[in-house]
Amino acid sequence: MKFRRALFAPFLCLVSCALSQYQPTQEATLPSGRKIKVIAEGELKFRDGTVGLILKYQTDLKISDSAALRKEADEIWVVLKQDAERLKLKSAIISANEMPNGMIGKGYNFVFEKQGDGSWRCPDDEPKQKPPKQEKK
Repeated sequence: MKFRRALFAPFLCLVSCALSQYQPTQEATLPSGRKIKVIAEGELKFRDGTVGLILKYQTDLKISDSAALRKEADEIWVVLKQDAERLKLKSAIISANEMPNGMIGKGYNFVFEKQGDGSWRCPDDEPKQKPPKQEKK
């Protein structure tokens, strides 16, 4: 009996890993007419007790194509922002995920935070600060 369990566990792991690349998606249409494949959308509770909104979707773009990925995220943000505002939330995440290649999939999260003045900010939009140059002695 122990021998069967020893064989069954790796088999179960292999099957679940193989199925994970076929995450069920639901098609959604953006205001531009572009269609995206939504994996999940809902509220997300953070460790500090605050609640945010997350939309996880499958993109046809490469995660490495940051300019095109951001343009796609901006289209999604137009809709997700309305939901976050309606729910009176102060944070939202757009999670872009490539179609997995085997068991490995790549993703990127765009985090949006509501500011005190009511505007929303994505830390990705802030210019990258260069470390100060050290003087040579």
